[in-house]
Amino acid sequence: MFWRVWPRHSEPPPGTSIRFNSYSGPPPLGLVLGLLLVGAVLLRPGSPWVWCSVAFFVGHSAIGHKELRFLLPLLYALPVLVGYSVSALDRSWSAGRWRRGFVWTLVAQNVVLLAILATPAIHRGKEFDWHYFRALWQVSERAAGAPVYVLDTLEDPYEVVTGLSTNIYRHPSVQAARMEVGTPPKDLVPPDVGSDRLLLVTRTESPPALPGVATLGLIYEAEAGYVRMARPLGLRTAGFITWLEMVDRWTVSDWKRKVYEVWLEAGE
Repeated sequence: MFWRVWPRHSEPPPGTSIRFNSYSGPPPLGLVLGLLLVGAVLLRPGSPWVWCSVAFFVGHSAIGHKELRFLLPLLYALPVLVGYSVSALDRSWSAGRWRRGFVWTLVAQNVVLLAILATPAIHRGKEFDWHYFRALWQVSERAAGAPVYVLDTLEDPYEVVTGLSTNIYRHPSVQAARMEVGTPPKDLVPPDVGSDRLLLVTRTESPPALPGVATLGLIYEAEAGYVRMARPLGLRTAGFITWLEMVDRWTVSDWKRKVYEVWLEAGE
């Protein structure tokens, strides 16, 4: 019911559950489903819809890793469960009072949720950038099994937050080459590595000056999905798009990655 995005064997940062639960939909969907199921069991104990939903909910509550999307199959049962509840309320003498209270509760929840979603403070950065991981995969596939070296300040180019790395689009050919200040890239990779197998990942507007590097070629720049959709429509500079970028923290994100192909100087 009260889910986290980290598995049990990993300790989340302080306040993670509070931050994620606060905007996953107040009240949490898991809590709403729990209350609906309790009511449905009491009202319709003979319904197969009820017991199938209970089995699914209890089983998924027992697993260590929880995400909101895991509950999506229950959406098929929601109309039935809600119908049972509404039917019970209609038979009650206080149905009108309950209905008014329920409607005003929904209005209040949506007002609070809108205020939260329009506040930059609770939005996470762009660490979960699947387009970036896919870009690494595509370059590695073109390398036909040869190692692809990724120059980065992190130990692992697939790291999304400190201590947590993704397995999505993780290619076995990708090798991390951790950059140190003042260290030429040629000292971090084998001498036969070409520009098609040597990448630089940055999180700044401009790439750093690297000794022994002739030029850099930008092959990927992170951007929001709504920006990708707005560009072909000619709406890239529209006011509401730039407002979304500000609210969604794209303009100040520390995880706004850029990927460059690296050409070493001749003889390097």
